Amino acid sequence: MKKLLLIIATVTSVQFAAIAQDSTFTKQMETNVSKLDNAKAVGDYQVLANDFTRLADSKKTEWLPYYYAAFCNAKISWLYQQNADKIEPFANLAEQQIKKTEAMLDMAKNKIELSEVYCVLSMVNRARVFISPMSNGKKYGPIAKEYIQKALQFNSENPRANYLAAWEKYYTPKLWGGDKDKAKVFLDLAMKQLENKPSTTTFPRWGKSECEAILTSYNK
Repeated sequence: MKKLLLIIATVTSVQFAAIAQDSTFTKQMETNVSKLDNAKAVGDYQVLANDFTRLADSKKTEWLPYYYAAFCNAKISWLYQQNADKIEPFANLAEQQIKKTEAMLDMAKNKIELSEVYCVLSMVNRARVFISPMSNGKKYGPIAKEYIQKALQFNSENPRANYLAAWEKYYTPKLWGGDKDKAKVFLDLAMKQLENKPSTTTFPRWGKSECEAILTSYNK
């Protein structure tokens, strides 16, 4: 009887420890995602990239920490557009992290999640264009576009995919297929989709400030 009670007590304590660990992880994720809402500078994203990486390493079965670490590093690579020699390390790190995320997800069951992954992969390849548009544009530009199309194919209601489609149309020269009016259509759609609340408090929700930045430029 004593042995049985000891086993029950041990199992119960393990279960409570697991629940406490999950609760701590969720709270840390929520805190970091909230901070991400206000991130603007390279330093902001660098701190968060490190925080998300630590969370990812502590919970290797969860896709979101690696996703957010990858997004932060991809965002840094975009912020360095005018400083091309600094882009590559962040783009490479973002790709490594987002590939870990992709490997966790099922192609048939996780289409919505994979749509978010493809958005980051598009950003990574666009960052490589920034390094040297003349030499890298022909190779990485089409790959970036292909990932946007895959993101929309997996979830046409993904505002981040529509934002990236808008970005491409807005900043591509007209001679090569750019069209600011078509970009505006994607932006308006993305802004409308961003009104919908994400499925959880930690699911990706970025995109509003990015859309607003292009809309401000469009309306000048």
